[in-house]
Amino acid sequence: MNVKISDIAKALNISKSTVSLALNDKDIVNAETRQLVKDTAKKMGYAPNALAKGLAKNKSNNIGLILPDITNPYYGNLAKYVSEYTEDYYNYNTIFAVSNDNPQTEKKIIENFISERVAGVIIAPITNKCKDHSYIKNLERYNICYSFVTAYYTDIKTAYSMSDLEEGSYQLVKYLLDLGHRNIYFLATSSDVVPTYTRIRGYEKAFGERNIPVDSSKFIECKIANFEQAYAATQQLIVSKTNMDAIITMNDIMALGVLRACTEHDINIPETLSVAGYDNVIYSSVATIPITTVHQDLQGISRGAVDMLFDMMKNGQDYEGAVLIQPELIIRRSTARR
Repeated sequence: MNVKISDIAKALNISKSTVSLALNDKDIVNAETRQLVKDTAKKMGYAPNALAKGLAKNKSNNIGLILPDITNPYYGNLAKYVSEYTEDYYNYNTIFAVSNDNPQTEKKIIENFISERVAGVIIAPITNKCKDHSYIKNLERYNICYSFVTAYYTDIKTAYSMSDLEEGSYQLVKYLLDLGHRNIYFLATSSDVVPTYTRIRGYEKAFGERNIPVDSSKFIECKIANFEQAYAATQQLIVSKTNMDAIITMNDIMALGVLRACTEHDINIPETLSVAGYDNVIYSSVATIPITTVHQDLQGISRGAVDMLFDMMKNGQDYEGAVLIQPELIIRRSTARR
């Protein structure tokens, strides 16, 4: 049975308001009564409701986390680290919500978080093209701070924590160029979003250092950065007899889709075609052909987003800091010299 404030008041024959004031250490109640109320509450097994306490302050003891996808273990690991840091270092809880890469869904989640009076919000941006993210600004109207993690929206100025995607892409493409590859196709989402265009900049940098022209037709846009879209795009490239010697993808799940299509068409990996992903999720190392990829330090990325959020909760939303963490190229069997 949950012990309520009214139970404590009845046991001590005092008013509920006196009990509430005493439990919140208000000086309006004398020290002796405050101590008596606290001792009685402890003996009776009273546990304060975090939400109720938050509502009294107009906020709960919860942090909202918006993820674009839960089928990709990358975001599962992100949720794990964010919740660990939020709870272990700041004693707050984390509420998860999934936008499914849909801006309208993301908008509804933010509205729900506002109604639930979360203390702050961490947003992992969607990878679909969307020019207007003004709905995120609604958080500021209710004094709810927010930060971005893994990427950011260019039209919203706030703190973000992410891996240096441009550097990771540069390292990967440079490695493939060093192996003799020149027809390197890149499967990703819209080039208008940060996770794609930063990788494209890395791609272009690697080519530019060797004075090799960049052919933008090799940037293949997929609606969603998932297995099915990458599989379908690769099927089309193969059927069209495209001249290609390497395919890189926005994430490791997409790379698995590429491998499936190549297997069905009897294309040998890496003898005929090199394939590489990004993120270094568990699937990349246990695939039938282990996948060359780029490792992102999700622990560091998560810690950065959480720390900056709580810094803003303490000092105000007017903060545009950034944590940019260096990636690491992981070479496996899916790539080889041309």
